Amino acid sequence: MSRGAQLKFEEAKGDWYRVSGTVTGWIHKTNLTERQVTLSSKPGGEGAGNASRDEVELAGRGFTPQVEGEYRNKNPNLDFSHVDKIEKTSIDPGELEAFVAEGKLAGGAE
Repeated sequence: MSRGAQLKFEEAKGDWYRVSGTVTGWIHKTNLTERQVTLSSKPGGEGAGNASRDEVELAGRGFTPQVEGEYRNKNPNLDFSHVDKIEKTSIDPGELEAFVAEGKLAGGAE
């Protein structure tokens, strides 16, 4: 599923939620939000208080620019070039769906 997808809650087992939407499966509660998230293609969002898509994705993982900066400062000898390269990687959603279908991959424990 894509970030921002609307899901229907089915059941909970501890911190894991069984949800349905475009797919049905289990997802950890830290990957969900109960509010509407407005994304914008403009840096900084369209208006005051709005976040860019990158900011929403990073915050969704708990990895804000501030957290990254602190981690880099505490670990000056680490090479972050691979992380930077991965962050720039983009996968076409249609190609990803075809890959999942061809490989008969499942979206979670059922």
